[in-house]
Amino acid sequence: MADRAEFAGIALTSSLLDAVVVGFDGSTGSEQALAWAAREARRRGRRLHVIHVWLPPPLVPAGLSFPHMPDSEAILDDAVARAGSIWPDGTVTAQALPGPVDAAFIDASLEADTVVVGAPCHRRQAYRDFGSSAWQVAIHALCPVVVVPETTDPCDHRAVVVGVDGSAGSDRAVAYAFSSASESDMEVVAVYGWRPGDVSAFSTTVWSATARAEQQRVHADRLSGWLAPATARYPGVRVRPVAVRRDPVAAILHEGLNARLIVVGSRGRDGVRGLLLGSVGMGLLREATCPVAVIRT
Repeated sequence: MADRAEFAGIALTSSLLDAVVVGFDGSTGSEQALAWAAREARRRGRRLHVIHVWLPPPLVPAGLSFPHMPDSEAILDDAVARAGSIWPDGTVTAQALPGPVDAAFIDASLEADTVVVGAPCHRRQAYRDFGSSAWQVAIHALCPVVVVPETTDPCDHRAVVVGVDGSAGSDRAVAYAFSSASESDMEVVAVYGWRPGDVSAFSTTVWSATARAEQQRVHADRLSGWLAPATARYPGVRVRPVAVRRDPVAAILHEGLNARLIVVGSRGRDGVRGLLLGSVGMGLLREATCPVAVIRT
């Protein structure tokens, strides 16, 4: 039986500890995010906490009425009912908070296990102007953030794809991916997309088959070394390592076409200066058609 909290802008306290927190506003994108979060909470035995963020009205001149405010209670009733249909025996709580939207979820990330947000309809434009709350939450949140696109297939696929490059952010992403896979019967696909170190030399030199094979072996061994701590900790998790000479974003997206989740660290070796999210993470959030988890270092 779902348990609904009071609908009030109360301070976020330890009540969010270890909860899967999801944003819901009644839109198609938030419906997909809610469904994914409910299945994740059910799979991991976590409490699901739904947040609806409303924006306070601006100052209005005397004599004019306030703009229409959304019916937060009705929206949250709908959210709790939807979550209950996916997880009838789960614990579902709900809360309405005043905006701004990104601040509410960044605050929630201080204690939540995971924050789940829906991707904007036009992610390429949102990527260019950073105007979307989903982008801001993914960049600044302090716990893992899962961004769920509207095109997400509701079926539970059996693989978690993780981008690997040996960086600290990648190590955290690998640990998260193996932990997630260990909680159910899922395979980890660990993808290392590598480029030749000297692009100018490569463009004017024809590699022999032997040289290409040696380079492939070196990078495959490197990937195995990066995965060794996680494979030792989770010996029961099936792993398929993929080391390929390809752009990392393209390589991860190719393997993630039918994945349940793509996992990426917040910063990698090619992180963009001044941003908390590296260029690979931004590329995945921009292009992926399945949920993407961003793991902060």
